[in-house]
Amino acid sequence: MRRLIPSSLLLLISVASFAGNDVLLNFSQPPDSAVYDIFFEVDLFNAINTNGFDPATDTVVVRAGYAGSSGEIQELTLKAPLFGTVYTGTMEDFAGIENKYVAYKYYKVNGNLDQEEFYFDNFDETGTITGSAYRKILTPDEKSGTLNASDLLEDAVSSHRMPYFRNTNPVGVATSLVIKVDMSMAINFLENLNGTLDDVSGGSLVITKANYKEYPIYINGPATGGWVPWNQDSLGENRRMSDDGTTKGDEVAGDSIWTITLTYEASDFSGQEYKFSIGGADNEAGNGNHHLTNLAAKEVNTVTNWFGDIEPSRYNAVADQNPGAPHEVRLLPNYPNPFNPSTMIPFTVAKAGIVNFTVYNVLGQVVSTFNYDAKSAGLHSVNFQANNLATGSYLVKMTAGNFNKTIKMVFAK
Repeated sequence: MRRLIPSSLLLLISVASFAGNDVLLNFSQPPDSAVYDIFFEVDLFNAINTNGFDPATDTVVVRAGYAGSSGEIQELTLKAPLFGTVYTGTMEDFAGIENKYVAYKYYKVNGNLDQEEFYFDNFDETGTITGSAYRKILTPDEKSGTLNASDLLEDAVSSHRMPYFRNTNPVGVATSLVIKVDMSMAINFLENLNGTLDDVSGGSLVITKANYKEYPIYINGPATGGWVPWNQDSLGENRRMSDDGTTKGDEVAGDSIWTITLTYEASDFSGQEYKFSIGGADNEAGNGNHHLTNLAAKEVNTVTNWFGDIEPSRYNAVADQNPGAPHEVRLLPNYPNPFNPSTMIPFTVAKAGIVNFTVYNVLGQVVSTFNYDAKSAGLHSVNFQANNLATGSYLVKMTAGNFNKTIKMVFAK
């Protein structure tokens, strides 16, 4: 099914996201006369596997035309497969703009439920500044033709990764959630790189090497009962985390792992969303980029994050272990990202040994290789300098034994 949502109506509404922020739709740029057919294919394996999508009751809808890419939002309900998890459909006669882009997003629909996918684009692969809330494909110079939007990747950072939806099923039992945040990655950034953390919501507090120890850590978002303004007064004691080794479930005083324990009723959503803060400012990551975890039906759930470790591949069910426990080998997102001219690349290893890194440009050419001698198991980080590289996106591949993983980072001068 295809439906048009006129811009005259869209100007009167906003699209509410789980970010707690309204996304204002801008149609100030009139579209040209280009008309395209867009073939969409999206793999819902991850959404189904994390209980965020039920093929028996839910449908998936794609809406396209955001961020000035059309004069109207066009909607298409995708067809469910006979086998597998890839949903497909063709949006005919999309009124777009040649030599630009199409901005779109997936939604889960079930009766009165119309839920936006949990998505954040750190890298904006089309090279346009259209807002991080949307997926994007480029349009050609020609004013007609067929475009392909393929979102099938089992990838943590690609703009065309599989979507996730918040699990809106009730957890089923009264439960508590112990949330821990390891601040070591942010501390490395502040102390070793002399970085700063600004308030992306416009506040005046800037966190630096000189002042970060003065401020407590807070948590905000639906997991805490809802979004509140980003300041210490609004966040209050109930959203203040603890590193005193005594209160709110914290185990060790002064170890830079802050903790809070939250409680939920059986009727509360399994999917819980949140974001951390130093000093009450919105300074963990960009607007709309948040943590998402699913509660299991048991008495106590526990999850551990790094401050700034927000990546869709890690929006998994709550685990009763530290995601960076020494027995795991992981490559984490570089911090900060985008960066200029240096960034920290954190990773964990299961045992001491040499870890190899290879950096590629978008053409697949090797631009840098380096090694790190990990003297022990656990969390490490390596500093990457991009002084001699051109502005743009790069891939960094980590190899440790049989493990290899690639992430994307953006160098922005």
